[in-house]
Amino acid sequence: MFIVDDNRHICKIIACQFRSEFNCKFFDNQAEALAAVGAGIIPDVIVSDAQVDAPESIPVIVYSKPFDPEDIVFEVNSKVK
Repeated sequence: MFIVDDNRHICKIIACQFRSEFNCKFFDNQAEALAAVGAGIIPDVIVSDAQVDAPESIPVIVYSKPFDPEDIVFEVNSKVK
């Protein structure tokens, strides 16, 4: 699992929830995640703090492993205060 977020605390929270099922790798930005993909590391899952105005958000998703359309794909919106 790639976890892409510039807030390391958020990355650790997500990793704690999924570490029994996935090998989690943290990235501070999507360019770093794309560099890992370029090196041949293709994650099963990507969790990203994707911003609508960030044009690099879409390529990260394009390089993920194929998934069954029956799988659940969702977006979580929240604000941490």
